[in-house]
Amino acid sequence: RDNPLALVAQDPRSTFSVDVDTASYSNMRRFLNDGALPPKGAVRIEELVNYFDYDYPDDPAGDAPFSVSFERMECPWKPEHVLVRIGLEGREVAVDSRPPTNLVFLLDVSGSMEPENKLPLVKRSMKMLTAQLGSADRIAIVVYAGASGLALDSTPGSRKADILGALDRLEAGGST
Repeated sequence: RDNPLALVAQDPRSTFSVDVDTASYSNMRRFLNDGALPPKGAVRIEELVNYFDYDYPDDPAGDAPFSVSFERMECPWKPEHVLVRIGLEGREVAVDSRPPTNLVFLLDVSGSMEPENKLPLVKRSMKMLTAQLGSADRIAIVVYAGASGLALDSTPGSRKADILGALDRLEAGGST
């Protein structure tokens, strides 16, 4: 069932985020590729829209934190309505000019995380992140399952072998 039409004259509010999540699109695609419809709660329209790159312009002056793009059109299925697309593009920060990061991850390593699309996927993602860490960056990993604990004390990004070793030692087991 479609969401009801929201009349701007009655409710003139909207929210925008420069930091977007795109997980819903990948999750929906996984369900469809497996021959199943995704659960209703797994489909979040804003994440589907945000999945795609719209090549919005960067701020030409370079001093604003984001740029704004607008597009207005007649609604294809109801011409008396107007659709407006408002796109925000956050300023890209060059890796070599970003401040050092101090990352702390809390990871679920319970038995339910054993499937390939759970803890193994998290570990692969964390390894990709590790490759991008600079020597001034730090990372720590805390885990929980039947018991909780420190899997990696705060470690500089220059010690990639230690970080990767801690990730390799993570295994699913126990209960949350």
